[in-house]
Amino acid sequence: MTEEQWFAWGDPGTFLRTLYSGSSLKANKAFNERRLRLFAVACCRRCNVGRPSDLLEQAIGLAEAWADTRSASIHEHLKTTRLSLDNDERLVRDTQTMLARIVLRKHALTAANQSAAYAGRVGIRVGAYFRDIVGDPFRPVTFSPQWRTSTAVAIARGMYESRDFSAMPILADVLQDAGCEADAILTHCRDRDQVHVRGCWVVDLVLGKA
Repeated sequence: MTEEQWFAWGDPGTFLRTLYSGSSLKANKAFNERRLRLFAVACCRRCNVGRPSDLLEQAIGLAEAWADTRSASIHEHLKTTRLSLDNDERLVRDTQTMLARIVLRKHALTAANQSAAYAGRVGIRVGAYFRDIVGDPFRPVTFSPQWRTSTAVAIARGMYESRDFSAMPILADVLQDAGCEADAILTHCRDRDQVHVRGCWVVDLVLGKA
């Protein structure tokens, strides 16, 4: 896959399936487990219709907690919930239960692939979410520690925790004031058409998340 193709495709599922095979990007660090898991979460949130069930909220919360903390206790809770979902035939096979199963798949790539596939089946485009999380894998950005000011971190953390990314243009101003001249970062923050979700690559850089 070329950089031009990366920005041209519309279905992330088609691309994700290539990661199972001999894709030249397969070993790229941009496609780590955390990012793939958070993409699956973003898809499931987007595909859910109506108020999330307690089951789906629990599954999404576990997936996000595992992506960010990698703690043993969260992992055990996640595994227990996954087994319960997979083995209890009494559970209603509705959309929210299915999404809960998907977001908790053992392998993050499987979760990302299946969530993208479901989004495609119901006519929801989630390619922008994937690019928001991964960025441009062909042109990784070097982030200078001096840009990580207390103000930038506070803004980024507030957006990450609330999932309200309306302050992205403000973050761009703060980063620029700190000396950031990276066009990819500033453009991503200021693009009014850009969708942002938890895992946004710029917010992650400011917060020092992998």
